[in-house]
Amino acid sequence: MHYRNGREAKNGDKVVQLGWNGGNVEAVGELQNATPGSDFCNGDIMRGEEKVTGACLCDCLHVDDLAAILAEKGLDKRPEAKPAAADEGTPPPEEQTGAEPQDEPEEGAAAESGEAQG
Repeated sequence: MHYRNGREAKNGDKVVQLGWNGGNVEAVGELQNATPGSDFCNGDIMRGEEKVTGACLCDCLHVDDLAAILAEKGLDKRPEAKPAAADEGTPPPEEQTGAEPQDEPEEGAAAESGEAQG
């Protein structure tokens, strides 16, 4: 039993199954119930106790191999944040947090509106 890249497949492996006619991710989970002798429809991809789909081993990659491909392409690390350009400015704190600005009453506003102070 072997994955698309030739790696030996074993029950318990964490796998990603790609579409048979393209590189779309079809399923992610743990390989279970595979039996030696076939690289095609063989076993199940499980997430916990739930079956996600049947496994076609020739369309699967072990997650470690996928991680190695991402590292090879430099996609294994999150890009660093770019500093904001000086002319763009930084939004006020209330825009950054989504908090509404609080209006403070002007001095004497309560007296002018006729409200009693006490």
